[in-house]
Amino acid sequence: MGLSIPISVLLFTFLGNGLPVFVSAKAPRFGGVKGWKEIHDRIEYTPTSGQKILFPEAELQLWNVPCDVQDVSLQLSLSTSHIGKGCDRDTYSIESQRKLCGANVASVDLLPSPGIGAEWTRYLPTDEGHESDKIFEFDGASVAAMIPETVLDHNLTNKFSISFWMKHEPPADHTNKHIKEHIICNADDHKKNRHHYALFVRNCRLILLLRREFNQEKRTIFRPAEWRWKLAEVCDNKWHHYAISVSFPEVSLYLDGQLYKNTSTNPEIVDDWPLHAMKGVNTTLTVGACWEGKANKLNFHFRGFLAGLSILRGANESPNVLNCLHRCKEGLELPPSDSLDSGTSVSINTQGSEILIEGKDAIDVEDMLSQVSYINTREYPTPGRRSLRLSTSIRCSNGKSLKVPSVDSYIMVLPPKQPLISLNGTPNLAREYEAFVQGIELFSTVSILINHEIEVEDDEDNNVNPDDIGDLSSEDSSKPTKEVSKLANVHKLDTCSIQVYPPLNPDHEYFRLPNNFMNHLGVRFTESKDGIVINADTVHNYQTILREIVYFNHKPAYYLNRAFKLTCSELNGRFISNDYFQTLTVIHPKVDPSNLTGSTSQGFKSEASSDVVSGLNNNDGSSRHNEADNKMNMMVNDGHGREDRPGIVAAHAQVHQQQVELKDSKLKSNGFRDSLESSEIFARTTAMKSRLSPIVVGHAVTVIIVVCVGFLVFMIVLGVIRIRAAHSRPSETRDEEQEMAWDDTSLTITVNPLDIFANLEMAQSRLQKFASIFNRVEGFLRSGGIKPDDKPIWFDVYKRFPPVVEPIYLRPLPDINVKPIFYHEDKIRAEFYRVFGSPGVIDLMDSSNPTICDLFIEKYVEIAKSSQMDIDDVTLFNLAANRLRESGIKLRKYEGSNNIDLPDVNIDKPAMKSHNPKQNIDIASLMDNE
Repeated sequence: MGLSIPISVLLFTFLGNGLPVFVSAKAPRFGGVKGWKEIHDRIEYTPTSGQKILFPEAELQLWNVPCDVQDVSLQLSLSTSHIGKGCDRDTYSIESQRKLCGANVASVDLLPSPGIGAEWTRYLPTDEGHESDKIFEFDGASVAAMIPETVLDHNLTNKFSISFWMKHEPPADHTNKHIKEHIICNADDHKKNRHHYALFVRNCRLILLLRREFNQEKRTIFRPAEWRWKLAEVCDNKWHHYAISVSFPEVSLYLDGQLYKNTSTNPEIVDDWPLHAMKGVNTTLTVGACWEGKANKLNFHFRGFLAGLSILRGANESPNVLNCLHRCKEGLELPPSDSLDSGTSVSINTQGSEILIEGKDAIDVEDMLSQVSYINTREYPTPGRRSLRLSTSIRCSNGKSLKVPSVDSYIMVLPPKQPLISLNGTPNLAREYEAFVQGIELFSTVSILINHEIEVEDDEDNNVNPDDIGDLSSEDSSKPTKEVSKLANVHKLDTCSIQVYPPLNPDHEYFRLPNNFMNHLGVRFTESKDGIVINADTVHNYQTILREIVYFNHKPAYYLNRAFKLTCSELNGRFISNDYFQTLTVIHPKVDPSNLTGSTSQGFKSEASSDVVSGLNNNDGSSRHNEADNKMNMMVNDGHGREDRPGIVAAHAQVHQQQVELKDSKLKSNGFRDSLESSEIFARTTAMKSRLSPIVVGHAVTVIIVVCVGFLVFMIVLGVIRIRAAHSRPSETRDEEQEMAWDDTSLTITVNPLDIFANLEMAQSRLQKFASIFNRVEGFLRSGGIKPDDKPIWFDVYKRFPPVVEPIYLRPLPDINVKPIFYHEDKIRAEFYRVFGSPGVIDLMDSSNPTICDLFIEKYVEIAKSSQMDIDDVTLFNLAANRLRESGIKLRKYEGSNNIDLPDVNIDKPAMKSHNPKQNIDIASLMDNE
């Protein structure tokens, strides 16, 4: 089809005559759609600017449409899948989300940011940067976290909730797709491999395992034990939020904040028996794997990303809270409802990422599109690109559709101004003993400032007077003051941690927090010997709490000073403050000059002694005394704005330069008593002056050494004389009473010979070693240590018939060859149980499952035989233990079992030939020798 246009043309000949000619021209018809106009390729969005109209001048150009237009539909899509967990969400910690969404305060975060009280996540790999909340990566092979028993009670009861973020993809090895990947697992800690409850992924199914305990159900009753949801989201490699609410036997799944509608086949429910009772078996809770107690190793590792994993015991989380936790903070906004024309409809999806506009003509659609806006309510949104696609279709009355070219655009979210969290105060405080005992307000002068314009100056001591901070109300700083006040009431800090260097000694050190005030605000905290972690609240409340923290120390004499580091963070560690160090210095009591002579026994520092000595030797003692007085009269700020206290040198208050006058000692000779007094005065004077001269000190040491050596020589000579006297004593010194005839009628056994030996041991005489038992009993009888009626029965026999050789201590012991009766593996086994302990009851009838000790002995013998070098027993023992650990077996040494003792453990090596000749053994002679 075309359009005929008549054209009149005048033709001229060479003769100049003109002839009119009529020409009919046929032009092609250009009816149809030209597309959208005034759609910008790039739209910039400034954080905290509110709503941003995307296409205020958008125009759909239609020209000479070949059909009657019935309606025009438009779809605007916003792509945010590359941002964080699918869109810009609040990156506050679990504690902050409880306040923002009203979550239950009893829920426990199993994957918190590493810090005080959350050490189990310290070695887990995390995402780089702080653009979103903490994301933990699990490699499916070795990464896992074992939750301490103090964090969560392993008994979840009949009602609980589990919520988490997960990003998971199908296994790379499709042949092994049925392997379990545990998100959480609670299993036996030893003996058995029973799983009490677990949440894992298998074959792209999310499976909840919940076995009933022996005391919850009868052993003969089947109860639901597994719920298997087949979900495409489990393996699409995208972030999704999962929440499982259990009110046994009812179980509900919330996927991305919405309740998942169960069908007859999804989820698949499997019944099972209750667990049987076992004594002495506890459980181990693990994230990212499952503990096998029988093999002492981790298995079934998870491969993917996890974040925000929390468990709520004894209650179910509200669906509104779950929806709030998943809600995006960015998206498209609909036009006001009062601007809708009749016949025009506008709809948006739950995520706010797609808007559908339908109208009777292009003008209605243009009007609605020009009012669509984008908004990001995060105060610090993730900067970057958000893609937009505009798809339009025109439907004719005859049922045909006209194609309109799609338009691509994008929103560029500009980087936000980074907030600056500044901690200021008086970093150095000096207090006396009494103040430490009664308690010190540790951060009484601390101030928390959050502002975009405040810059931190590089001060060495970070000393900012709080009075100067309060002067912000002046005319020149009135605007910053309003800004700071506003930010203090709006901003929320996730955590403030107080770390102690070195850690607290619980015997005499502790903190006292304003518990009533914190309970009123709903602020939770974690305390350990390493410090305190305070959870989320506003800056104003944080400042109040910090200023009321009191530190107690009932033994301040043990310390020179104590150091505390305060650090605060916002948005789950995305913005971190400066490190504020608070130092408490102990002012030790002054030294009384009259007690300087006893300074050595009191344990004074060498510095103090040297200062005193230098003051004594200085001829110009008055000048040094005045200088010391000047130091004593210095005025320092006590941290509370008062400057009326005398200053004392920090941590060295016991060191002062004093003037001491020494009078010459007077020696008197009128009597023995006076000589003793003069000797004592001379000794004290010598002890004092011995500090003044190294020569005097050297002479004193020499005299002490000579006296000690002389005393030692004297004792040695005395001992030799006594030994010689004992050996030279005549053996026959018996009187007539000792020569009396043998009378067996008077012999009665009335004394336990062991009592005699006990008395002999208590004698503590040198004769115990060098004299025979007869001589020792004879000495006891002579000295009255043993009564004549209590002498042993053999004494008179020994005295009447003395032996040829007297059995004394100096007699050499006979060389008795003790034959070994143990196998070498028995010694290895004994040492293994000593070092690693016993595993408990062993079923000796079960030969199919070797014990850990049997495996250890096999490794030990294997290493010993395979080695071509001589390896000592301790090295072999450690190598065998390492081999078992490499195979996944967990070995833990008992306390005090670090030393390994394997005497005479010999392993026959097949590669080593013995060069010792065989000996011919005569059995008869061997029996005779025995």
